[in-house]
Amino acid sequence: MVDFAKMHADWYAGLDDEARARVDAARAKEARAEATAMEVDATFQRFGTHDGGKTSFVAKTWTAPVKMRIEERDHADGSKSEILAFVGSVTGHERYSLDESLANMLMDPEERRARPDWYVCAGSLKYESCCVKTEAVEAYVRRMRPHLFEQAPAPAM
Repeated sequence: MVDFAKMHADWYAGLDDEARARVDAARAKEARAEATAMEVDATFQRFGTHDGGKTSFVAKTWTAPVKMRIEERDHADGSKSEILAFVGSVTGHERYSLDESLANMLMDPEERRARPDWYVCAGSLKYESCCVKTEAVEAYVRRMRPHLFEQAPAPAM
């Protein structure tokens, strides 16, 4: 049987100081993101077609948890930003800039009335759709990054 823990320890021990510092920084960044994680229920839908692909339909619907978390991004120009990531969703690449424009969209009453569900992935014939409740996303972002909402009042309950 392969001892992956030993292989990893041997690999890490063989790194030079610069490489070890990069690995440690990446691990610390991952730990910071994981510390912000929160599970939320998501609704998934798989699509199918008939009529030779001319008409699509929902073939299957199910609910499963996905994890929201805040990840740091370092840009080529040296600036930094944060993103809202949905881990466990459809493609693994569902990420949104975490900034005031996102907070404004989440708080907009007309937007919320029109879209009570936040489509993390809209779906296609290749990928399932995945949505979470918009109010769950807002509550998470309000709790984790309240400064994004300082310009507007909390929604009435």
